[in-house]
Amino acid sequence: MGKGIRLPTSERRKSRGNSWSRGKGEPGLIGRKKVDWSIFEEGTTIPQNVVQFFSRANDGRMPERGEVFYITLVVDEKEYKAELHNKKRQGSDLTQIRYDSNKELRQVFLEQFQRSYAYIKPERERLLAMGRKPSVVVPDPIAEYLEFHETTGPFRYHVELVHFGGTLPSESKCSRKIRSVDWRSARCEIK
Repeated sequence: MGKGIRLPTSERRKSRGNSWSRGKGEPGLIGRKKVDWSIFEEGTTIPQNVVQFFSRANDGRMPERGEVFYITLVVDEKEYKAELHNKKRQGSDLTQIRYDSNKELRQVFLEQFQRSYAYIKPERERLLAMGRKPSVVVPDPIAEYLEFHETTGPFRYHVELVHFGGTLPSESKCSRKIRSVDWRSARCEIK
């Protein structure tokens, strides 16, 4: 998938809530992660039904419970170090890609996914102020994604940044007449 390509919901298979998906018939695609707050902080948890595709990309190898493997994420032809964790969790394993100590990669995601961050941050702060769990899901019409693709070697993934493919209401032809922008629904209200 190229940058700026919007993925119609009908072409996606949801793997866990609105967070991970995997298109049908896309060779080399491991999985597609919708940008959420964790992307800007520490990394992402990989749902069990997507772990199998990471395992395939790693020649059938994954960290055992309690193990950590070092991995390479290739973003825009630059390599970033990260870790693939298999954490102990009651009843099952919890597989994660972690890069919380890689400030450079976190900064790349902040710069590249400014629209998602601009939506998530105030919503998260609003929920926290209300004493609620700060779980914010970016609506599909304005969502951005990380696509993890296989490479020629195990534990090395090409990560493509899929940006919002349309225009935000404030950038549309009606922008001169906009009274307000509702980021939660990606609609503009015309005067």
